Amino acid sequence: MVFTAQNTGAGQAARVRDGVRHSVWLGVALTAVVSLLLLTERGPVAALFSGSDETRLITERYILITAPFFLCYTLTVVLHGWFNGIARTVVPLVCTVLSLGVVRLPLSYGLGHARGVDGVMWATVIGWAAGLVYTLLAAARRTGSPPQGGHDRDHDIKAGPMATSGQLGRPVIRTLFVSDILPRRPAGGAVRWMAVVTAALAELGSVDGLFLAPPGTAPPPRETTRFARTGVAGVPPYKGVRALLEITARGPSAAYAAHQRRTLAPGLPDWSTGTRYDLVWFNRERTWLPLRGRFTGRTVVDVDDFEDVLIRRWTRLGQGVWGMPLTPWQRVQARRSIAWWRRVHRRVARQADVVVAACAADAARLGGGDRTAVVPNTYPAPPADPPVPPRPDGGATILFQGSFDWAPNTDAARWLTADILPLVRERIPHARVVLAGASTPEVAALAGPHVEVTGAVPDMAPHLRGADLVMVPLRVGSGTPHQDPGSLRTRCAGGQHHDRRRGTRRGRR
Repeated sequence: MVFTAQNTGAGQAARVRDGVRHSVWLGVALTAVVSLLLLTERGPVAALFSGSDETRLITERYILITAPFFLCYTLTVVLHGWFNGIARTVVPLVCTVLSLGVVRLPLSYGLGHARGVDGVMWATVIGWAAGLVYTLLAAARRTGSPPQGGHDRDHDIKAGPMATSGQLGRPVIRTLFVSDILPRRPAGGAVRWMAVVTAALAELGSVDGLFLAPPGTAPPPRETTRFARTGVAGVPPYKGVRALLEITARGPSAAYAAHQRRTLAPGLPDWSTGTRYDLVWFNRERTWLPLRGRFTGRTVVDVDDFEDVLIRRWTRLGQGVWGMPLTPWQRVQARRSIAWWRRVHRRVARQADVVVAACAADAARLGGGDRTAVVPNTYPAPPADPPVPPRPDGGATILFQGSFDWAPNTDAARWLTADILPLVRERIPHARVVLAGASTPEVAALAGPHVEVTGAVPDMAPHLRGADLVMVPLRVGSGTPHQDPGSLRTRCAGGQHHDRRRGTRRGRR
């Protein structure tokens, strides 16, 4: 307890974790040795306490029943020391009341009448087990959480977290930005939004970047210059028998979130958990969920795509991601994921300090309130565009811009070219579609006499200037897409497929 309290106050979260881990292994080893000795030598041990044959028999019986379960008590004591050291003394208190008052005493009465003295002994064991289960559940919610009030000696802001910049006269805010998307080029909507957010945060103080990615990956060095420090927490592949069983039991979304929380904690950089931040910005609820409580600082969760909305709309189309038809079992799993994500969004709205949404409709889904902020997708104002002469054939160019490696955009491109364009060409025979943005083989195959697929382009402005209409024919998605601000910043007309059942859409793609 003293070790934990001292290192918690010093902000040494990694050292606390190592200390608890070593204490657990040491306790397990010592308890195993002691339990084995007591079991094999229980007769002589019982004789040390009484000369009565009847008392010795009862003592031997008690050792025989309880000694195999001493490990439960050992682990509980070690974890209670950790809880006391981080000033969470209510957990040991509740555990004691639960184990002794709620479980052990009633069971001793009931099992004592049914099984005699053996029943009372088994009630003791069950009480230990109940206390350990409660303690482990409480620890799972707190493991890796750095101390409130600690600081990082290796990377300190000399003026202190509440200091002000002498030049700007405003507070210096120390931020950790957590993202499951690496800052790569060419930049899609999510990467561009990341650049906007981190640039704004950098004006207020230093910004560290933590990225969740497969093991062995790293962000490009030239894309991380805006961060004071960067690190990658590896997320190993989720596969095998365990994954299959967990997905079957809990549903795919809940199972994968549990996998992330289980595997991410050991891979977090020590500086991320040992630093006292003023603000921790999670770029999605998917990054907040497995890492909640791991860092010090007030939390902002940017709810990017409402996953339950996306899954529900895919289900209505009878498809999964990438257009694959849904099997009956996948439909069941989709319904489970929809319900689970709704609970996650309610939890985010309750537990995060601030939740960011892209539009008022999304904010309403989160329940609104003082802790919900609407931050629309925006672009800087471009220079005035020169006028574009009309096409001599009287046709029209329809532009759909976006990152076509995102499944909803792929579905929209198929729908636009296969179903919408033929209807338009009945009225405007020379109409054509331009699909501009990072492509995939599936989207590239849509190219034809009336469909142009550009692939990634360095600048979207020429395509916007040459378009008569910008369409965002998303059947899956929510909120205000990035395509809309991009078209509105030019003098091109913007069009948007709208489903009355869905309301406005969202997505930073």
